[in-house]
Amino acid sequence: MSHDLSFSGEGYISRWIYCISRSANVYFSREMQKYGLGSGHFFFLRVLMSKEGISQNELSDILGVDKATTAKAMSKLTEAGYVKREIDSLDTRVYKLFLTDNGKKIGQKLRKLGSELEEILTEGFSGDEKQQLLSLLERAATNAKKAK
Repeated sequence: MSHDLSFSGEGYISRWIYCISRSANVYFSREMQKYGLGSGHFFFLRVLMSKEGISQNELSDILGVDKATTAKAMSKLTEAGYVKREIDSLDTRVYKLFLTDNGKKIGQKLRKLGSELEEILTEGFSGDEKQQLLSLLERAATNAKKAK
């Protein structure tokens, strides 16, 4: 992969973030297409794997996306048979989200897919370097929220 993205020779952090993001998006798009889904659905499903029963609003907050995006994604995932929405018994305005059996099956494949991408991204890194990268990225992501 060429690293020259027509930026000047300066070491822009955003240049490398863009490069990684673009490559990851292409990777996830290709793999998610096998299930009739887009790359963005990966993250919705990954959150639901660990937080079943959350509301659509909670899911939006976790992923940092607007409610309309989450509603559209949940409609697609429901139609595809991966997610079921149940009305909250305490508040009928709220949908609780659960993975179907098919959603749980695809979830295992997605967990592997995410791990494979992480292995590609960190090839040649020591364990300490991987941990340092994770820590720095978490801090950068927290800082990035200030830019919204």
